[in-house]
Amino acid sequence: MNRPVRSDELPKVTTTLRHAGELLAHPCRCRPGCTIGDHVWRSTKAMGPGPRAANLDPTSRGWRYDENGDPVPNDVTGEAAIDPEPADLHVEYMNLLNEAVRAAGRLGEFIDRYRPDRTVPLPEDDDGQWCRNCLTYGICNPPYRGEGASARCRSCYEFHRTYPRLERPESLIRTQHEGRRVTQQMVDQAVREARAALRKKRKRKKAG
Repeated sequence: MNRPVRSDELPKVTTTLRHAGELLAHPCRCRPGCTIGDHVWRSTKAMGPGPRAANLDPTSRGWRYDENGDPVPNDVTGEAAIDPEPADLHVEYMNLLNEAVRAAGRLGEFIDRYRPDRTVPLPEDDDGQWCRNCLTYGICNPPYRGEGASARCRSCYEFHRTYPRLERPESLIRTQHEGRRVTQQMVDQAVREARAALRKKRKRKKAG
């Protein structure tokens, strides 16, 4: 978007920023504990320079690799320092992350200065401020009951009270997150599928 943002586009801005954050935090199925953001970091780091890279040596383009193999800015001047073309996909990804973090930080500080509820402090920046079940699917909802690993938003808390052996399934979480109505028929279907998956898991555990 090269033109100024209009006031009626603020919902789109919010959705765009939230979507980027959720992509970074969304669990990746390649290995336990991996997220899409981490996966893209590792995969682009393993790739060679892209077809647009005019020079394969990052040190000549304002970048060098540290002892861990990560690209870091090189202390150079002149054309190499101002060349906007990244040497490879990993550097481009890192540049985008750096720009996003700085821009999001400045935006948050600006909004915090002029928000109408300045008397209410912002929550601490840790996982304890989010429902742990929703966070599993890259969605951030404030907790209603519980702390730490037991923190649940109101919807997850009420679901768990009704179905003590189950956590609220991803399908219901995403339906609500997208602003769509969660019907009882959808809940019943999700519960049947979750119970069936739980039975299969128990059978595999016994067989193993």
